[in-house]
Amino acid sequence: MGDLTISGGPLDLVVSPNLSGSDAEMTDMISRLRSGAWYQTIKAAEMPAPDNVASDQFVVPDTVYSVSMEGSADYPAIIYTDNLYMPAAMTMTNPTGDITIDRPVGGFVDPFTVTWDSGDSTNMPAGAEILSLVMLVDGTGTNIIEFCVTVDDGEFVIPVEVLGEFYAEQPAGGAILIGNVPHQLGRFDNGEGANYRRIDFLGMWCEAMDFGINQL
Repeated sequence: MGDLTISGGPLDLVVSPNLSGSDAEMTDMISRLRSGAWYQTIKAAEMPAPDNVASDQFVVPDTVYSVSMEGSADYPAIIYTDNLYMPAAMTMTNPTGDITIDRPVGGFVDPFTVTWDSGDSTNMPAGAEILSLVMLVDGTGTNIIEFCVTVDDGEFVIPVEVLGEFYAEQPAGGAILIGNVPHQLGRFDNGEGANYRRIDFLGMWCEAMDFGINQL
């Protein structure tokens, strides 16, 4: 599909496809295995050149973006106008930083409640919806142990059973990620006439904190 361009921020973000071959696998920038064609970039001041540009030069909160696909011999070029949205910056109210919770000898007794303030997403396009994700991941931050989806009402209660499942996999804990994810749909012309494929556009504002477990 050629290069992918995301425009609408201070600078356009242009990402070229990674090609691993149809059968081969490659490790991406956060240690996940990929095959075929895939896109990924990480921009931060501490990254090596040419990626040593602060991410806020490309993505800012409460902003609408357009996505352009350059096209290839197999797929036509296409522009999705105002089809990607980065929500307003969220503020965590519990926890407000790294946290360690106690686990009694017999197992968790109380659920853990996560709360946040989503801010004002005043520029969200019509037809978009915001879902909230709560994820418990391992110490590397790449392997998801528990994954919960909820409506964005500023609160989610992690059940005792889920805490127990996480402890069984990660007895020392790991990290907790809370994200607001706007979702929009588009239609992808795959060269098969009227048989368009669905394409999902997801922006995400995510907060990440260490989530330790102290065995009493």
